Amino acid sequence: MFHWKKEKHPQVKHTIVYFDTDKDTAGRFESRHSTNKRLDIEVCSNISELLSRIDQHPTKPIDLILIDFYSKLPVSQCSEREVESYKSSLEPEKASITEVIMDFQKHKDHINQQIDKVWLREGLNAADTLIDYFEYKQIDDIQIGMYSMLGRRLIASKDASRLQSKGVVWVWKSKDGLLKECANDAHLTTVSEEAVANSEFDSIHSAILSKKLRGIRVSEVIGDLKDARTSHLLTLFALVISLIFNFSNFDFGIGHLDWFGYMSALIVLFVSIKGVYKTLSKLKALSSRNFT
Repeated sequence: MFHWKKEKHPQVKHTIVYFDTDKDTAGRFESRHSTNKRLDIEVCSNISELLSRIDQHPTKPIDLILIDFYSKLPVSQCSEREVESYKSSLEPEKASITEVIMDFQKHKDHINQQIDKVWLREGLNAADTLIDYFEYKQIDDIQIGMYSMLGRRLIASKDASRLQSKGVVWVWKSKDGLLKECANDAHLTTVSEEAVANSEFDSIHSAILSKKLRGIRVSEVIGDLKDARTSHLLTLFALVISLIFNFSNFDFGIGHLDWFGYMSALIVLFVSIKGVYKTLSKLKALSSRNFT
């Protein structure tokens, strides 16, 4: 009789909680990934609902909370006619690198001004709320992802640094819909929904994996620290025993017991130093790599 071996790493289905105040776009995202056997998509359209779902995390684990960076204003503050394109006055052949950089910043500022007339940066507010709530609930095993086409390029440096320091990652979002809307060109080549879903899944999976890899590395370091602590305690114990027998008249029939104690302490101390060195090396390697 043949026995099938169990898979060491069976296929895992990741739980994604997608936060978007626009229920239409949230529904399209959920539909786009409905056939993916590796993803279980849940949708939240307000922050209260999202926090309530996080409360269920101990019994219904969440792998990734994906936040749509921009959301539409309830009422647009401008009409399309008011949105004017930024025109550069530079001559490309004569412009210096400094001038090109300054011109790019002006483009960026102009785009942000126009975007703020029609979209809210709801993703930033939501991320701040989640970060504080995670700290309050002592949750450190949920990855936060920011879902945006342009947010990563347009976000202020201060906000970008803050999000990165908290482990927030950016998840790829297709620009295809925006291009079709703006180009108004019947001959424009568009990307299929399947291709969009595939690219999104690749980015989502990388975001989840980065969090899990970091958890594994940290667990390894913690394990080494515990081993080093045990070695230190054994070292202390051996030294105390050796001192006791060195300064007492106890005789248990073992010759040169003080020498035996010191040799034991020396061996344990060597193991301890080796363990600490190994731990420090891993800590340095961990700090030099960006898993988030």
